Amino acid sequence: MVKWFRKAAEQGDAIAQSELGYCYQNGVGVQQDYAEAVRWYCKAAEQGSALAQNGLGNCCLSGWGVPQDHAEAARLFYLAAEQGLVLAQYNLARCYDEGIGVPQNPAEAVRRFHQAAEQGLAQAQLDLGWCYQNGRGVPRNLEEAVRWYRKAAQQGNSNAQENLNALHPWWRNVPDE
Repeated sequence: MVKWFRKAAEQGDAIAQSELGYCYQNGVGVQQDYAEAVRWYCKAAEQGSALAQNGLGNCCLSGWGVPQDHAEAARLFYLAAEQGLVLAQYNLARCYDEGIGVPQNPAEAVRRFHQAAEQGLAQAQLDLGWCYQNGRGVPRNLEEAVRWYRKAAQQGNSNAQENLNALHPWWRNVPDE
């Protein structure tokens, strides 16, 4: 698999470059090498690959193969999120929620969690439910919290299941969609 990614990546294929970056980042089929992951992510990101921008953003966020740079991570997540990449939307939401590389902005975090949650990302659904339950970035709304927790719980997210149980028996009165 890596052999074919490398062959296509060396010919300039952005998808293969992104995949090769992922392989090096995670040690899939090759020895883990963050510097090599960054090299391939950069090549693909320059071509506008959302997957590579998100992967490179994670490297910048954690200091894998590059000096840690939260502002650059947030910028890369933004570029990929604007292309509709669900993981980048979630990563950008976390940046806004925690003030990582951008000014902390709970309302913008909720907007970005919403984007990812609508695409079915269970972790975003969980976090969005938490925002509604606690009134972070949105007015407190337990019905909305339950709605998002249920979506995440239906995908097997144990934290969402625990949050629903913590709201018991109140949430049983909220109708299913």
